[in-house]
Amino acid sequence: MIKQMGHSTISGDDFLYTGGEVLGRYISIFLLAIMIGIVSFIFIIPSLIGPDSAGEVDMVIGLLLILIGSFIVTQLFYIIDLLQKNKS
Repeated sequence: MIKQMGHSTISGDDFLYTGGEVLGRYISIFLLAIMIGIVSFIFIIPSLIGPDSAGEVDMVIGLLLILIGSFIVTQLFYIIDLLQKNKS
């Protein structure tokens, strides 16, 4: 780590290593939320309401909502962790 004027700065290699550990956690949360949403959207919901009632447009809109919702859930986890880190 490089020290300048009493403040610590992170070099590029340290940032990629430490950021990769943290970033990997949020990527796994994001992908898990997407997989759970897609599995429930493709398999569980059609079995409850019938396979022919959902059209192509409904499937695309539903998958986009799953993608956006997964991103929001991941961002909420990040904000909660950031607030806990600042608190302690």
